[in-house]
Amino acid sequence: MLRSKTKNDPQIAEKEERQSLFLTHYREFGTIRQSCEKIGIHRNTYHKWIREDPQFVVDFELAKEDSNDSLLKEAHRRAIRGTSEPIYYKGKKVGSRQWHSDSLLMFLMKANDPGKYRENGNDGKGSPRPGGDRMKMHIKQEVVSDEKMGNILCDLEEALADAGVGSKAD
Repeated sequence: MLRSKTKNDPQIAEKEERQSLFLTHYREFGTIRQSCEKIGIHRNTYHKWIREDPQFVVDFELAKEDSNDSLLKEAHRRAIRGTSEPIYYKGKKVGSRQWHSDSLLMFLMKANDPGKYRENGNDGKGSPRPGGDRMKMHIKQEVVSDEKMGNILCDLEEALADAGVGSKAD
């Protein structure tokens, strides 16, 4: 961010130093308010820099990309590697459990390939796919007994037979 041709001007040097500190904090926190508070400036100062300093706008956009990359990295870590939660028994730690975020994983998948993991009946190009919204996939995870699973399979076989897809004799 060293861009000042007039390093002899203390006001310009101070402004550039404050801008640099702001951008450093923005990369870490990702919020304008918190970054302003950290360096002791009013939010209006940030807005003035955006209005009046084209180089600051460029530097801010780069800092925003860095901040977003950090968020993406953390979301990926929580979704894939998970977070560890201690397990206590009678006040003593006896182990830990790894938690993974399925919702974060789905958001990452949608961001990576929105055409494949879309939620509506649109392919993203304006043309509806066959079946439209009826093709949404709903996954519910539950533990079922053998008896209930047998009933589910029987119902499925009957539905397939009624649709002419197969028969119980197959």
